[in-house]
Amino acid sequence: MSSFNRILAIIKKGFKLGPKNPLFLIALAVPLIYTLIMQVLFGGFWKTKPVIVVYDKSGQEVIRELKKSDAVKTIEAKDVSEVKDIVEEKKADVGIVFPKNLAEKLKGKDKMSLKFLINGESLAKDRNIAGITILNTLREFAPEGPTVNFKQVNIGNEKALTLLELFLPFIVIVTVLINAFFLPAAFVIQEKEKKTLASILVSPSSYVEVLVAFGFMGVVLAIFMGMVMLLVNFGLNQPFMLLIPIVLGSLLMAEWGLVAGIMFKDTNALFANVKMMGIIFYAPAILLMFENVPKWIAKIFPTYYIANPVFRISIYNEGWAQIGWEIYVLIALVVVFFIPLMFLGKRLGTQT
Repeated sequence: MSSFNRILAIIKKGFKLGPKNPLFLIALAVPLIYTLIMQVLFGGFWKTKPVIVVYDKSGQEVIRELKKSDAVKTIEAKDVSEVKDIVEEKKADVGIVFPKNLAEKLKGKDKMSLKFLINGESLAKDRNIAGITILNTLREFAPEGPTVNFKQVNIGNEKALTLLELFLPFIVIVTVLINAFFLPAAFVIQEKEKKTLASILVSPSSYVEVLVAFGFMGVVLAIFMGMVMLLVNFGLNQPFMLLIPIVLGSLLMAEWGLVAGIMFKDTNALFANVKMMGIIFYAPAILLMFENVPKWIAKIFPTYYIANPVFRISIYNEGWAQIGWEIYVLIALVVVFFIPLMFLGKRLGTQT
């Protein structure tokens, strides 16, 4: 049996026994419970749809497609000036004007610019939903992907973030921490406590394969639950861009979790030490809630580079140009913390 097959066998066994493991169930349940509490306390389930005001110089094609969407409410304006007036009067979250011969221009090779009027007091989530809906509608006329550049124009003062949006970094850290950190750590410790680790290691499986398997399980669950939490609470704005910090953050947390599993003798020691290290995990999420706190303080903590990129992408629709350097820092952290894991992993064979 190859190394890959042995790793796969350990993973299958872990997922098969997962529903019988209380920690496994807790890892899945806690993020969902947090989501329910946040939504009930700070709103989201009962909010009205984002409103888009549109003037289409090319006819009614785009408006008809937009009105088919259940995600937004579409208002049809009589002319360009009415689009601006409706946004200024706060009767719509965003406004957009489509030029003549839109379908032909979308199919062309040249990038087309569209002015995107934004109500300054609209919620960031509503703007994102409106923007994604418009982009998806334009894809109906250019299946290969429209070459469009949206020029955002803010009308009115920017509204402060909602409490739910402010809690996004905390939700991300909790989701990734519980799944990518606790599960690998708990798996390693439980195997040691049940004296079953020895039987695994005396088989052809090595400690490297055991660590890879347990780490993989935590990373997969963290990515899945992280994307689910974002979808339920904020929508998946730039899903592929969001995957980058979620995947890298899950890898970093899994490395920490495996180190914890090797270092701590039992589950009680794991929980006791994690409580003491809580400030390292949650400090960035707490600091990001307060605008007056210098951001350099939050940047000291590694989890900042997990939570903040997800926050900036989800709420402000930022891309690589704005947060790329934070992704590079996160990659460096993953590499740096992999080094002690390689050395500490050898201790696993002596703990059987």
